[in-house]
Amino acid sequence: MTFNDMPNVKGAGEVIQITQLEDIMKLSEPKQITFWIAVILAVLGILAELLTIPGLSGFAFWLVVIGFIVLFLGNILKGF
Repeated sequence: MTFNDMPNVKGAGEVIQITQLEDIMKLSEPKQITFWIAVILAVLGILAELLTIPGLSGFAFWLVVIGFIVLFLGNILKGF
């Protein structure tokens, strides 16, 4: 596939080549510890919602949100 054969992505009134999008948003694999912290936070949040865990049940939603934010940062920031 050559550069001219690549599909175009339309957005905000202009056409952008997909290779340019790759330059704009470079994702990286999160460190393993970052991934597991995000998983633990999400699982704690889900368990706190389903079960009554003193001190955590009131923050169940926020534990899941923080877990996703940690995972998001791990993908966006290199070495996080």
